[in-house]
Amino acid sequence: AGRPDGMVLTAPMLMPTAERQPSFHDAIGGTPDRARLPLLVVGHVRDACRVTTPASIVTFRAWHGGPVDVVMLDGPDGTGDPCEARSAHGFAGIDSEVVATVTRWIARLPPR
Repeated sequence: AGRPDGMVLTAPMLMPTAERQPSFHDAIGGTPDRARLPLLVVGHVRDACRVTTPASIVTFRAWHGGPVDVVMLDGPDGTGDPCEARSAHGFAGIDSEVVATVTRWIARLPPR
């Protein structure tokens, strides 16, 4: 009771970085047991933002140790700052694919 049915993270800052940007790891106190619920991570294979790289998803999954559904989408590189919405980081040009991916995942969550 009181916990969400699941969590969806898109282009997330998952693990601590040298720049000490806030991350999912930090938000849950560095303890993966606090995040044991259905979890979907949606990334972009061309994400060039230094704190949301596809490699960070691999690192996070190993650290988490529990079930983490990962969907890596592909689309255009986009334009401008690699950490902003008009780039691959912001899933530029494939918004409908992101929405469809998340919607399908939510529909598969077990009823409470």
